[in-house]
Amino acid sequence: MRHILLLLMPSLLLAACGKEPPTSTPAETTPVILFDEEDMSGADLPSEVEDMSAHADMSVAHDMPAGVDMSVDMPAPDPCEAVACEHGGVCQNGACVCVLGRGGERCEQQCALMFSGAGEPISTFLYGNNIEDVLWNDPTILPDENGGFVMWLSGGVARASVTDHKVRLYRATSQDGVSWALDTSPVFVPGAEGTWDSVKVETPSVVRDKTGLYHLYYSGTDKEEPAGVYAIGHATSSDGITWERDPANPVITAATGSDWGVYTAAEPGALYDAIADEIKLYYVGAGGSADVRGQFAILLATSEDGSSFTHHTDAAGNREPVWSLTESYIEDDAFGYRGLSTPAVARAADGSIYLAHDVVKWPKYPDDPNREPDPNAFEQDAISLAVSQDGLVFEEVSNNIVEREEGTWYEREVRAPAIVLDGTGRARLWFAAGENLVITGTPPDYIDWSEHTESFGVVDVSTDCAR
Repeated sequence: MRHILLLLMPSLLLAACGKEPPTSTPAETTPVILFDEEDMSGADLPSEVEDMSAHADMSVAHDMPAGVDMSVDMPAPDPCEAVACEHGGVCQNGACVCVLGRGGERCEQQCALMFSGAGEPISTFLYGNNIEDVLWNDPTILPDENGGFVMWLSGGVARASVTDHKVRLYRATSQDGVSWALDTSPVFVPGAEGTWDSVKVETPSVVRDKTGLYHLYYSGTDKEEPAGVYAIGHATSSDGITWERDPANPVITAATGSDWGVYTAAEPGALYDAIADEIKLYYVGAGGSADVRGQFAILLATSEDGSSFTHHTDAAGNREPVWSLTESYIEDDAFGYRGLSTPAVARAADGSIYLAHDVVKWPKYPDDPNREPDPNAFEQDAISLAVSQDGLVFEEVSNNIVEREEGTWYEREVRAPAIVLDGTGRARLWFAAGENLVITGTPPDYIDWSEHTESFGVVDVSTDCAR
């Protein structure tokens, strides 16, 4: 049995059946009439209907021009319309992408963080690669627009026999965060003779503000000795390569008449806070007070223009640390702890601020009665991580993510972390490290650096709960 499907306007259908159409009819859907060809035998249909059944020319029935496309493109349903992600998660293609530390279908689960091992040293930054006699330190890293990374880092000559003891800043790029291409020409050099930063510019921290302008913060000094008094300088750039110093430099100096921030201000870790449209600058200050452990802690200053800073202080106007040694680090017979250094910060999609830093020890040498302990020793021992919801009050996330370990390439020192959150609930943590030094000669070339490993490592950060 064959069927013929006809679409007729109501008035035409009534006319075909010999009935007058009503003078006024409510709007209604065009009826669909299904004729059974067997039931239509002998039916006396008007010629108009016969013609329409033969040609199905609806442009005639609707008095529309031929060739007009009457179909309607319906938008595809939004797969995220009914998906409500929690705790800063974002829906993508119908599934929640959670921030660091969250998991579950709706990011409802609180997850512990997991860290991969320290891995192998990155070959680009081994001593002797790229530039003779230069040791690398202090990476700071930003994602680029093509899914890769840009690094700024310190480079300083190691050998005592070399008269040029200046430290400069360099730039490197990578697609995977492991293989890097280093520009052997420094992008930022010490200031002119007699200026406050004429010998060393180091520990860079780079951020971009909402206009795309790069801001560089760095430690600077005019002293060659390792214990030189530092201040923090500022420079800006449109491309991250050519920098212009801030006329107001140094923008942060040591405090006077304060319990904290005395002696030095150094090792900046900057964050551009898009919510507050300000730069949060975490840095290391020395001092001491009854309620803060250690001699070195992390302080905070904020700026709306990147140049003029307001310090976080207590009620009396003294600079006040926002993060310091926790009870995870208790002095024992072998070691004491001097505090924290080299902060690096990154903001998650839910607004949380993650703070990576290293922990500083001083050895007591209990097994060597002929060696006097040195409370001023500064041995960077481990990388740890804290988190804050407001940038002021932090709590410990994980301590000793990477810790000095005998027999490894990072047995002598672990320092200077750089952290990047990738927006998919994971993070990467780079750090600088080196193995124990063996004296192989006599001064001034008493260390053969080519026999030692000094480089950067990288740790992947994930969570222990899955979707």
